[in-house]
Amino acid sequence: MIKLTMFRFGTLTLFSMFTLVGITSHTSALVLTDEQEANRVCTQGSKAVITVKNSNNHGSGFVVSQDGLIITNAHVVAGSPSVVTVVFQNGKQVPADVIGFARGGVDLAALKIQNRNNLPHLSLADSGTVKVGYRVFAIGTPLKVENRGICTQGNMSRIRLDGTIQHTANTYPGNSGGPLLNTQGEVIGVNTSSTSASFFDSADNKVVVTASRTGISLSQPVEKVKSFLADIRQQKISSISTLPINEVINNRGIVYAKQEKWELALADFNKAILINPQYAQAYHNRGNVYANQKKWELALADYNKAIAINSDEELAYMGRGLIYAKVEKWELALADFNKAIQINPQYAKAYHNRGNIYANQKKWELALADFNKAILINPQFAQAYMGRGLIYSEQKKWELALADFNKAIQINSQYAQAYMGRGLVYLQFNNKQKARENFQEAARLFLDQGNTALYETAMGILKKL
Repeated sequence: MIKLTMFRFGTLTLFSMFTLVGITSHTSALVLTDEQEANRVCTQGSKAVITVKNSNNHGSGFVVSQDGLIITNAHVVAGSPSVVTVVFQNGKQVPADVIGFARGGVDLAALKIQNRNNLPHLSLADSGTVKVGYRVFAIGTPLKVENRGICTQGNMSRIRLDGTIQHTANTYPGNSGGPLLNTQGEVIGVNTSSTSASFFDSADNKVVVTASRTGISLSQPVEKVKSFLADIRQQKISSISTLPINEVINNRGIVYAKQEKWELALADFNKAILINPQYAQAYHNRGNVYANQKKWELALADYNKAIAINSDEELAYMGRGLIYAKVEKWELALADFNKAIQINPQYAKAYHNRGNIYANQKKWELALADFNKAILINPQFAQAYMGRGLIYSEQKKWELALADFNKAIQINSQYAQAYMGRGLVYLQFNNKQKARENFQEAARLFLDQGNTALYETAMGILKKL
């Protein structure tokens, strides 16, 4: 969508190749300013994080006492047998009783491993210590049961009025019920959900499937965990899940969407809306599915409905802004990204997407300011480095561009566009060998990712070298 003159070897213009708007982040690599701290949090924390297996699916959970009390999400074990299997990071499997659910529709449940002592367990953070901008870590078992103990990192972006935590540590199907940790390794929340989408380049080739269309994951706050633990001690818990049925159906739809089972996801979001016509999140989620199916008008209608129900929901503004950008209604997209930033000043992807709009308008300094802000909020935001590198390329600041493409690849070694950008910079340095290596890697990745248009572009460059 960002259109400039197609590059020649003497004039590097990368925007003609890459559609940046809507490309969002992937699982964060733990390359941090304090690697030892990150390693400690993830390594120690993972010992107390378990995988919950039942007959239908799997989720995550974490041990909170040495005698085997486990916290997870209610939707992970709702409808499961009274005994489930839990798997520790080392692969050891043991049975655990489902002892009860939080009351009042809170998405929490408790399990108990019997006849065990001295189990590794996590401590809970003090209430009120969670602050916007703080670094956080999500640990769980995303996608497959073999992926035990996967740790991603991000930042706190917002605390909603109901206490729900929004953060940028990516979560996937299977992460539900796992802990969100602070830099001391203490539990500050229980990961509950995120949204999912695929994105396409200007030739309508799929570029990437992301964990979250909007770059936000949601967690139950530690205060609710503490309240639930107090209820467990006082035997004031429910024997069945108290989640509203529309939330259960919506959560299942989110899982289907993340698995790209679009029709099943649509069916669930439709049911959730039928049960509760004022359920803003279901409209938003259905809009995401329509966007993946390139049904732009239907997606816009759902985002509009979500905003009409809840005008303070930045996720819907982000989704609608991405659609406006896709159909090249730049000012409308800009307005929505501005609104998302107004609601949540720590929303890194809103800055990133606004930066893309400014880049499309050739407002380079405004674009740089937004990419810089996105990186400041989330130093592991590969797409923001990519965007900034492209601006530096336009300004012929080749060393700065190379540094940003290197950083993007360091964060995500599968980032084909970054190899392409780095290869073109090496051409400016007249280093054809390194340029060729990068174009070859870009072509391989584009082919693996099904992006035929950019694969052919990379191969065309290689033929000219």
